[in-house]
Amino acid sequence: MDRRVKEFLEGKEILSLGPRILELSITTACDSSCLGCWCHSPFVDFPQEKKGLFLPFKIIEELICELKEKGLEEVQISGAGEPLLHPQLKEIISLIKGKGIRCHLVTNFLSAGDEEILFFIEEGLDLLTVSLWAGTPETFVLLHPNRKEEDFERISEKLKKLRKERDERGKFYPKVKIYHVLNHLNAEEMEVMLKHALNVGADMIEFKSIDIIPGKTDFLAFTENDVEVLLESIERLKKKVDFPYSVNYDPLNVPHLIVFDDIELRKEIMDYGRFLLKDLLPSGFSISFDNLDPNNPEPEQLNVRCPKNRINHKSILREEPDQSFYFFFFREYCRDCPKISTCFPENEEVKEVRLPYLSLLALGRLERELTNYQKKGSYACDIVDKIPCYAGWLYARVEADGEVIPCCKGHAFPVGNIFEKSFWEIWNGEKERLFRREGRKLLKEGPIFQLIGCRKGCDNIGLNISFHGEILTG
Repeated sequence: MDRRVKEFLEGKEILSLGPRILELSITTACDSSCLGCWCHSPFVDFPQEKKGLFLPFKIIEELICELKEKGLEEVQISGAGEPLLHPQLKEIISLIKGKGIRCHLVTNFLSAGDEEILFFIEEGLDLLTVSLWAGTPETFVLLHPNRKEEDFERISEKLKKLRKERDERGKFYPKVKIYHVLNHLNAEEMEVMLKHALNVGADMIEFKSIDIIPGKTDFLAFTENDVEVLLESIERLKKKVDFPYSVNYDPLNVPHLIVFDDIELRKEIMDYGRFLLKDLLPSGFSISFDNLDPNNPEPEQLNVRCPKNRINHKSILREEPDQSFYFFFFREYCRDCPKISTCFPENEEVKEVRLPYLSLLALGRLERELTNYQKKGSYACDIVDKIPCYAGWLYARVEADGEVIPCCKGHAFPVGNIFEKSFWEIWNGEKERLFRREGRKLLKEGPIFQLIGCRKGCDNIGLNISFHGEILTG
């Protein structure tokens, strides 16, 4: 049994392991002005004493080395500022990867150059999340008033370059996720955002509802019409999925989900399907959906056709790390084709055609957020009360000023500061233990959770649900 699961079930508050995921906010400096940002929006007064901070490399090094021995599995570099502005970002990533820890970088990607792109590929950065918030240059500028339309185009070209360089080197990492915070100003661009993600060759796309700052960014809040538009877009996206499931496949009843009796929990993390990156097929090749057996009740099968309109002879799906369909053409069946020497070099019996796909993440969560917002004016009012909060066993966030917060949105309840105490003292300290005790309760109505605003929106809900599955299976 996993030790974290065991210690939770035993009711322990002082833990022998540290967090699985450490989020590092390595700087508060930023080169953008997202209207909805809680730190750098032009409508927000960010405290002067917190501006332009950089978490020192020595502190980061000590922290990573300490927590590696305590079961740390992943570091997410993100936070209140733009990580690419930290002068030692490369050293930080190399340190993390050198310890055998997964590394996830969240960035606006504005200041990434060719050198950074190649570094991310060669160093094996696991995940690159690009926060974009727009599917067109016009909307990008609308939501980032200090930037220009050309910035959106440059980001897009850099994403294409990353994909090209990665593929040419036969690498699968970093996976690229484009992240969109939906709000009143971009509510009609959801399908355009998907098209853009396909165009730049992203591996994933994720949508999240805006968390407004009361009295500051209320103008970004959804109107009733926005919610209706978005829910309609979601339904259209479901129908646009390129890879249809068979009639015998129920995405709500796959093995990793049936552990949950509650269907709403399953919907939060279920897979809604895949969108094919058709532009990455070799020149002249195309996809087709063919029913090879007229007596087969299954939907049409996904295939590839060559420039001579011949169908592939075999196909397979490889998930991680490939995230692709592979289609095979055999020389034996193509001997009479005039292009055989082009497709099959001498002594090669099989031609392999790879077709990557883009995954649409957390669509169930987005539906729930929008439905709850429509009904109750809050995003997470029901779902957070269904299971305990496991953040106190799994997660911690360290800010650029040294503050340690217990969950992604726990700024109002800091549990310590690494400039004053060691992380381990803080992790098993009085305030973190209190956070764990409260987290065991299903109803998030206590003062800590009122302070954090858990029922308004929880950014750790996916992590919590996944760990809840581990708890249920022991």
